[in-house]
Amino acid sequence: MQTSSVVNDSPPSPRPYCLLALVLVASACHKSTPPGPLSPEQVLTAAPGTPVTVQGTVFTTTYDDAVLTGKGSTSVPAGDRWVLIRSFRPPNVTLQGLDPDAGVAAWGLGLHLTAAQVVDPAFSLPAFGDVVLAQGTFEQGAWNGTTRPMVDPVTSLTVVSGRPPLAATGAACATDMDCRDELICARATLTCQTTPSPVVWSSPWHDVNGACSADSDCPVGQTCDLGYAIPDAGTYSATYFPQQDIGRHLCIPKAGATQAQLCPRADRYPDLVGGRYTQGKEVCIQGTVHLSVLASDGDTHNQLVVTEPLPYPATIPVFYDIFGATSENSPPYKDPARPGGALADLPADQNVVVLGTYRFDDGHGWFEVHPLKAWWPAPP
Repeated sequence: MQTSSVVNDSPPSPRPYCLLALVLVASACHKSTPPGPLSPEQVLTAAPGTPVTVQGTVFTTTYDDAVLTGKGSTSVPAGDRWVLIRSFRPPNVTLQGLDPDAGVAAWGLGLHLTAAQVVDPAFSLPAFGDVVLAQGTFEQGAWNGTTRPMVDPVTSLTVVSGRPPLAATGAACATDMDCRDELICARATLTCQTTPSPVVWSSPWHDVNGACSADSDCPVGQTCDLGYAIPDAGTYSATYFPQQDIGRHLCIPKAGATQAQLCPRADRYPDLVGGRYTQGKEVCIQGTVHLSVLASDGDTHNQLVVTEPLPYPATIPVFYDIFGATSENSPPYKDPARPGGALADLPADQNVVVLGTYRFDDGHGWFEVHPLKAWWPAPP
């Protein structure tokens, strides 16, 4: 269940400062300190164009899939993100008693970060559950073909409490999850860097099949399983880009590596579906399994429960109608002929941590883990 820090709904009262004379007749002067930060709910009552300082709790990040660049397997959402904050969760925005018309209530207040701000250490993306302090201008702005209340532009953004800062470019790392969301842990240097080139669905770097020819092709913490070759036909062949991957091998977690080593931290489903990571990054996500279902392309969709679906693009009704957040077990990983055996699908209703590659599926319009490479039971 989501927890959040609650910000006081009421603005601080002005405090009188009085200079008392030593005589019985007191002379008082009344001065007021500037008001402290407003809650997100207070900002929602402001007039558009009002400068605001607001403090609230992050409950997700979202994106606009109405704005895509490229075509087909090179399509990606624009780099802008909206960090959504609130002080408390309103009614009718969760799967229990969900009101599909409660989109504005479910949104709370958005902090609109441009693509440049998302990767700027002075702004970046705060994490699920962080309490943040932001300054900017309140507006009714555009998002995904609708109008939503937001701070736009955001002129400053500070994490008041929450997750410690992640490693920046050039810092030492042991896994991708050690690094800032837009960075990966470069295998050759064990430092946080950008991906070698922008990654899309069709990119061969850390591709959709998890294919490799040598250890150097795999994310840090993984090895290339030379004892297994992706077959050229049958149930466990590569559905996507077979020409480039038939006969190649699979990236798998290093033998003997523990969950703690591979996943030093596990983020939650809002971070998976909200578009917060760079594509090609190896991510660890904790969530509850909604269902596992076989798709026509041979992938098993291991779907995680999305408790609050409405802040995400409305073109994805499967979040609350059918599926949930997508984690896909690809055909080669399910092959029982692999030396380590088939990677089992996730059991329904189990709380788990999954490890796999983050990417945008332009066919569905959502972000997903594809391929899934490992998973572990997790505490509730």
